[in-house]
Amino acid sequence: MPEHFPRPETPESALEKRLNLRAQYAVALKSLNETGVLEILPDKDALGIAGIDGVEYPLPSYESIKTKLLESEAWLSEKLDQGFTELTLVPIAMPIATLAKRVERELKVKHKEGELTSPGNPPTSLELDTENPLYLWDQFKGADESGELKYFPKQFSKDNHHGLTKQELITQTNDTSFPGFIVTLSEPTEIPSQGKGKTLAGRPQLETNHTPNDYLETLENPRYAHEQGETIEGWMARLLRHLHEKGEVIDDYQGTGKLNYLTGNYHPASGYVPVGGWYRVSRQTGVYRSTPGDRSDRDGSRSAVRVGLDFGD
Repeated sequence: MPEHFPRPETPESALEKRLNLRAQYAVALKSLNETGVLEILPDKDALGIAGIDGVEYPLPSYESIKTKLLESEAWLSEKLDQGFTELTLVPIAMPIATLAKRVERELKVKHKEGELTSPGNPPTSLELDTENPLYLWDQFKGADESGELKYFPKQFSKDNHHGLTKQELITQTNDTSFPGFIVTLSEPTEIPSQGKGKTLAGRPQLETNHTPNDYLETLENPRYAHEQGETIEGWMARLLRHLHEKGEVIDDYQGTGKLNYLTGNYHPASGYVPVGGWYRVSRQTGVYRSTPGDRSDRDGSRSAVRVGLDFGD
């Protein structure tokens, strides 16, 4: 797909080198393409996705991402110092149900090849429920398409969440360089246990044993500028990258990881926040539910830095 990459003679900027951006973009593109997330868009003559609105959204090009990163370099350098170095291309316009099917298929492929593992030194081989490799709580199913699932809430309140529907979010992306997509940078490390986090460039890492309410409030602090909670789609896209590249699951709380409150989403009708993770007992990965007041030393939350798209800034 040469149209997605820079010309070979284009010199790399210091920011590109620091992020190893060319290699990261190639891995992200490959993981989305070879797991079936991307398709050839007949009307656009490009690789991309079909959104819940039936519109075709081409994959963001390397140059468009590079441009936005360089435009944000003044504040982005600090976020890199704080550990946000892992690139994810999130197909936010795609139905969650479709993305979940791609995750299920990749889990089965890696398990069949004997490559499904949990991160560690050495990695741990995992068994898989091949009939139900991915759990998605019933009320999250289709909730992105119906508008019941909200995106980037300001608080976990049924009446005052101030979140967006998925269609509203897609509409806002149409005014950015990445229509139908969100580009993020995340910390490549696991969520630290309470008391085990580091302070990098003035920012304390998010640790376990706090509530979703706590995490949402923490992200309002200026030390966490340009960060937002992870969405279901962002979590699945990151999972696909790790599966495809390394055969690894993410957020294995019985291994080196923690369960992950996905505070970029909220389901007001039920009052629940999604939580993503790998469950060894059920031999499956999943998006489960949690109340905004839940806390546990096995549960944490991961934020993501948004590139070229900061709602509320």
